[in-house]
Amino acid sequence: MFAAQGGVATSPQILGYLSRRAMQRHLRTGQLAKVWPGIYSLGAADRATRLRGLDLRCGQPVAVCLGTAAATYGFDSENVAALHVLNPPRLVKTPEPPPGVSIAY
Repeated sequence: MFAAQGGVATSPQILGYLSRRAMQRHLRTGQLAKVWPGIYSLGAADRATRLRGLDLRCGQPVAVCLGTAAATYGFDSENVAALHVLNPPRLVKTPEPPPGVSIAY
């Protein structure tokens, strides 16, 4: 499941294989990591995994911009930790984006 989705899965998908208690144990031990609300990865998530998590959360690919686009294509000179994305549908339901995301409108 994780391999088919670029290293990320939703909590309902994971709970199809694990009990809630087992999932919590995997989170405590670091075998699973929370990437976004309801989205998890195997171990710590790098920038690419966080972006795939946004794609899964939004239900479609999210366009990157600014420093994130530069890093994706190998010419990042600022080494910015925040993800820069273009207004992703379904993600922006509130005025504040999730921590670690900068949205360009």
